[in-house]
Amino acid sequence: MFRRILARNASIFRKIQALPFNQQIGRGTLPSRVFQFYLQQDSLYLRDFAIALDTLAFRFSEKRYREQFQHLSLRMTLAVSDSFSQSMQFEHDFFQAVPAGLAPMVVIDSDMKFF
Repeated sequence: MFRRILARNASIFRKIQALPFNQQIGRGTLPSRVFQFYLQQDSLYLRDFAIALDTLAFRFSEKRYREQFQHLSLRMTLAVSDSFSQSMQFEHDFFQAVPAGLAPMVVIDSDMKFF
């Protein structure tokens, strides 16, 4: 299945591979401060995505789906917890200063349509 998806989107995949960030990370020449910033931004995104999953979980009438989304939300929350951010040498104040919901995330309307 992955090969079929990759084949249909080969031109897009090549463009992604050609991005300077990806080229530098592949060669090992990406400055560490740039990579640190990327990891910080990714952690913010994951934190907000976990909040979205938890919010979405309560919209399911079937218990098994609700529990699956809550479990995934919890796992993502733990991944960006203080111990994770400190082990990655991030500034704790950075995470406290950025309000939840500020990082880009999927927008879901009241009819469960994804934008």
